[in-house]
Amino acid sequence: MRKLLLLLFLFTLSSNALAKDDYADMQDHEIPSGNVSLCKETDAIGFNWEDGKWIKSNYKPAEFVIKKIPYKDIDKDGLILCRKIDETKNKLTSTCCADVMLTEEINRCYAIRDFGAEVNMFDYTICKETYHNKILENVICKKDVHIEFLPNGLFFKRSNMILDLRKNPEGNYKDSIVISHGICASVN
Repeated sequence: MRKLLLLLFLFTLSSNALAKDDYADMQDHEIPSGNVSLCKETDAIGFNWEDGKWIKSNYKPAEFVIKKIPYKDIDKDGLILCRKIDETKNKLTSTCCADVMLTEEINRCYAIRDFGAEVNMFDYTICKETYHNKILENVICKKDVHIEFLPNGLFFKRSNMILDLRKNPEGNYKDSIVISHGICASVN
């Protein structure tokens, strides 16, 4: 009898531990936790502020890594920006026309960093995965840049900042405006 109670107790502990390994509302059709995509820019253009005017500029295409962070890793040090994931509300809506289209917006924690760069706490952010009829349409992440991507498809990236529109900014400095596009591929 004691062995049976001990087995039941251990099973309860292990099932509770497993339940917290992933997002409580994880959908069977969504991007798996731990998925890693390598994204390569094909082209990057923009404008730099020089001598009181915007000058068109070409940028060297970059590579970056995007990883969907497993829920069990969110409480670790450095993931401060994702700790409010349980407070974010996922949306499930349907629109009706000729066919009913089910749209889901699911919030998940992601890490975005330049390829080859050391991981740091500013790499993490909450991104929105959008699905139509359980098919992924895009993932949108807003950090210091705005990125829309598919793990095995195209991406678009742009500056995500409030621009200084004053004619004579302090120190004659304005942040650059950059947009780029390219392709991503899952590497795991």
